[in-house]
Amino acid sequence: MVVTVNASEEGRCEFCREQSGVARRAEIDAHLGSTSRITQVHGITVFPSVSPLAPGHLLLAPVRHVRSTKECVPAEVRAVSAALDWTRSLLADRDAIVSFEHGVGATSSAGCGIVHAHIHVLPLPSEVRVRTLRRLMASLTLLARGTREEVCAALRPGQSYLMFGEVDDQVAFDGENVSSQLVRKIACEHLGQSWDWRLFDRWAQFDESLRILNVGIHSV
Repeated sequence: MVVTVNASEEGRCEFCREQSGVARRAEIDAHLGSTSRITQVHGITVFPSVSPLAPGHLLLAPVRHVRSTKECVPAEVRAVSAALDWTRSLLADRDAIVSFEHGVGATSSAGCGIVHAHIHVLPLPSEVRVRTLRRLMASLTLLARGTREEVCAALRPGQSYLMFGEVDDQVAFDGENVSSQLVRKIACEHLGQSWDWRLFDRWAQFDESLRILNVGIHSV
């Protein structure tokens, strides 16, 4: 099953518009000027979060507008896996590297702020990772656990999900009734930070994330 995407949804998508050079948030323009925060690795767009939870907080997104990486075609799945491996290698000298994705189903936004598939990859202190996973396990319905490939294979096409975990230990939960920014809210509670990315108050961490990304690109 291939989930079709409404053309108007794609036209409104912030990620699609920024990738195509049409427009991006004014706050990013004000901070970066003409500098782009976007690069491509293995055909996947990689860029720093505008409100990083830690230096090195990067986002990975397919170029094509899809609602979740579950809906990617096989070539895109391979590209996502390669880009994930590359991104994790950039952060290998840091604390526990986690990734999470709020995959949006075919018929709803499922509480997700931007309806374009994207995976967060970032270093988190081990205790924060453990506490965040415990909270998710206690409050959400478990769907599957294993490698990312195993978990994606267990999900139904068009299903909303929340996936969280380390490299070879991904946990997927039913994402239909998950509130927006849930992982960010839980992690920030333990980190002692504000969760609201719309404050745009972490430019130093953003700049460090962009530096890490650029170093990695130039070393390829």
